[in-house]
Amino acid sequence: MAKKIKQSKNKTTSPLKWVEATKAIDYLRKKKAYPELLIIAVGCYTGYRLVDLLKLKFSDFDNDTVTVTANKTGKPRTVAIYNRIKEIVKECQKGLGKRKDSYLFTRTRVNSNVPISRMAALSRIKKGFEIAGVQREMLSGHTLRKTYALRKFEGLSEKIGEYRALNEVSKDLRHESSKATRTYLSIPQSELEEINASIFDD
Repeated sequence: MAKKIKQSKNKTTSPLKWVEATKAIDYLRKKKAYPELLIIAVGCYTGYRLVDLLKLKFSDFDNDTVTVTANKTGKPRTVAIYNRIKEIVKECQKGLGKRKDSYLFTRTRVNSNVPISRMAALSRIKKGFEIAGVQREMLSGHTLRKTYALRKFEGLSEKIGEYRALNEVSKDLRHESSKATRTYLSIPQSELEEINASIFDD
């Protein structure tokens, strides 16, 4: 008798709405949960993959931009650093007693300047969202990256329209196509058809 193959459900990480993300960040800030605050805030404001977040240092946030070469693509990606995230990083640096040349994400109970592992970073993200009361079936580094992408898409859509916004986010995230970005952000095909209709059916 053939064995039944148990099919697993296709679970994917979903982004947070920006208001939900900022509420979580503000709550962690209020609680002075610096390790968790730092990784969630920097992830949401930069959109870097988890493995690339671990390359960042406090000194990177003294500038108006930061550039990291992505592990996945081998290509550099530059993002703007605005005042709010600069303030949060500075606050966390002071609260954690770290130097400017320290990596952002290190072990907190020892005087270490070695980045934590990807798994330790993931645990820190999950703990932070738990502290802030954010409940999702799937929480990961991609939750932060997708939250950044969704925020940028929604913000740009209001200014330049959804079609151009989708292309801008696609270029920013270094996706192969805007179709990949649409799937990434879970934008329904029907919505994309409406975008196209607004372009050609005027």
